[in-house]
Amino acid sequence: MKLEHKCQTCGSLALNSRHTTHLVVIEGTRSKPKQRPGAMRRPSRVGRNVVGLLVCSVATIVALFASAYIETSHRNQVSDRLDAMPKVEVSVVTGDTMWRIAEEYEVEGVSTAELIAWMRTNNNMESPCLEPGQQLLVPHSS
Repeated sequence: MKLEHKCQTCGSLALNSRHTTHLVVIEGTRSKPKQRPGAMRRPSRVGRNVVGLLVCSVATIVALFASAYIETSHRNQVSDRLDAMPKVEVSVVTGDTMWRIAEEYEVEGVSTAELIAWMRTNNNMESPCLEPGQQLLVPHSS
């Protein structure tokens, strides 16, 4: 009778058959492969999650700063453009609103809200409330 050389594993036990009819039990677990000198260990799942969270946080902060920079730049361009335009003095009558005046003196490429913001700043207005007889300086496209 010929025995084949077979090795079976079950948990941490390995059964190794010899050329004889008895089996030898070898206890122990699979040894961890030795790490090469200078090789980095693979980060744990928690480590990868922390790194991912940090990367996302930094990306979000960069996006917010970029957005704020772009908005400020746009606002400055609009303000510079309105400053360069000729102005007309408008006398407020009963029932006038900033919105109605801004729509009446519409400037191409400038939103009504941007025009109102410019009008408030350049007319030194703390409040958007208007009084009849009040004089407003408004950009006017010829």
